[in-house]
Amino acid sequence: HAKSRGVCVSRGGGEWRGGQKRIGKESRLEEADEMMRLALEYLEKQPAAGQTPEGIARCLRAFRGVDGGKDFQFKPEERIQLVNLAPADAVTVHVICKDCDDRFEDEEVESILHISSEYLHPLKPGS
Repeated sequence: HAKSRGVCVSRGGGEWRGGQKRIGKESRLEEADEMMRLALEYLEKQPAAGQTPEGIARCLRAFRGVDGGKDFQFKPEERIQLVNLAPADAVTVHVICKDCDDRFEDEEVESILHISSEYLHPLKPGS
């Protein structure tokens, strides 16, 4: 360690001040790169990873009954969760939609799952 103006500079590029290591700019960039890599790795495994803007728009239109189907009258937060989670089973729809049993018949839940499957689960290359 070399002393410089009361700050101990380590050979690793960081400096110690008041018992805490301050990270140099290069180390912060490396850390940010690693966090970005981990975030992207996580997001690529989520249901929304393969969705397209067109598929999401078509799904939301179908949920509103724009093309002649039923308007499910989802709350804004339900629409967001339906797109993000892209439910593939009735349990997930019940978790997302408050009072689902009171609002939707079993056939309507199946219709929601069909819409989700059609627009939010695009085929991935090679599948």
